[in-house]
Amino acid sequence: MKKRTKTVGLGLAVLVGLAGISIFLSVSKFGAANPFSVIGGLYQICFTDAQYAEIQEDPKVIIAKPASSNDLLIGYMETRGYAENEAGRSGSRLEFTQANHKEYVDFSVNGFYSLWRWRE
Repeated sequence: MKKRTKTVGLGLAVLVGLAGISIFLSVSKFGAANPFSVIGGLYQICFTDAQYAEIQEDPKVIIAKPASSNDLLIGYMETRGYAENEAGRSGSRLEFTQANHKEYVDFSVNGFYSLWRWRE
């Protein structure tokens, strides 16, 4: 009986540890606390025709295909009524304006995906 209790306890500890590590990696790499939405977004852009997938709503985080992702981001923002302000660009942070409202998007890309993180 004690051996079974130890095995179950060890199994639960391993599961909690793995969950903690996956949440930590999800937050540090993608800015989203839900590792399942990150995995789903990666699946969508890698194995389907989807160009991008929203993995978090607030603050908004979108993962996209890496090919021509800058043009894809600008097109996405234009469909929402925003225009890029090239004078407000600071490194990887893009500025988009709509009337008197501004949105800032951190843009990064690697060989596997492009990440768009909205900033206040």
